Amino acid sequence: MKRFTKVLVGVSVLGLLLAGCRLTGLEITPSRLQCRVVSQSDGKPLFDGGNQCGTAVASFGVPFGFGSNGAQFRLAAPQTRTGSGTATDPLVITTELQVADQGVNLTQVDTFVDGATSYDTTITVSTFSTEIYPITVYRAADCAVGGDNGTGALVPNGVSCVASNGERITWTDLTGGATRQEGAVGDVFAVIGAGKPFDNTASTVTVDNAAGLSWTVNIPPSPGSLTLKSRFTYESSGTGS
Repeated sequence: MKRFTKVLVGVSVLGLLLAGCRLTGLEITPSRLQCRVVSQSDGKPLFDGGNQCGTAVASFGVPFGFGSNGAQFRLAAPQTRTGSGTATDPLVITTELQVADQGVNLTQVDTFVDGATSYDTTITVSTFSTEIYPITVYRAADCAVGGDNGTGALVPNGVSCVASNGERITWTDLTGGATRQEGAVGDVFAVIGAGKPFDNTASTVTVDNAAGLSWTVNIPPSPGSLTLKSRFTYESSGTGS
């Protein structure tokens, strides 16, 4: 009986740890493509301010969207939400935008299962230009996992913010070709504000940190387009979540 009790307690504790790595409540702000998602176990957001996360675009060095010092996108169509958020019927949030006065269209599709440990974001960019069009696309956030401060890590095809309790949030490039960066919030956002690519570095000291991916690509002439895909993951070291 004593052994059986110990096994039950072990499973219960592991279950709590796993639950702490699960996501709920995904929201995407249309005009700035900001994202909000929280831990299912305690309702705490994983980004500073709740929604300091999102997508940005630099067109000819001019940044738009999240972290771009105020420049916004133009909503090209009403945002749509379909699906119930289950594994067999995922929530799909589709946001169609124009990059103001730049001749670039952007469609972002976020696919989310409530209670999962990750979700995917697919971004398709196209242009009206008759020539090759250079652009940099960012996915980044001011991290608040396990608190506002942490360290970082470069992982295969991705980058993480790591908290002192072992929790981490990670952006993974599923397309290929992205650069990534983690460091002090001001440093990471300054890169976006300057319209430059991230530099493949991560901080080894604890700071109020941010992290993200960037793709510097050439959009083929109209009617050409490019699709970029990434995954956001919430996990805790040693739990298998």
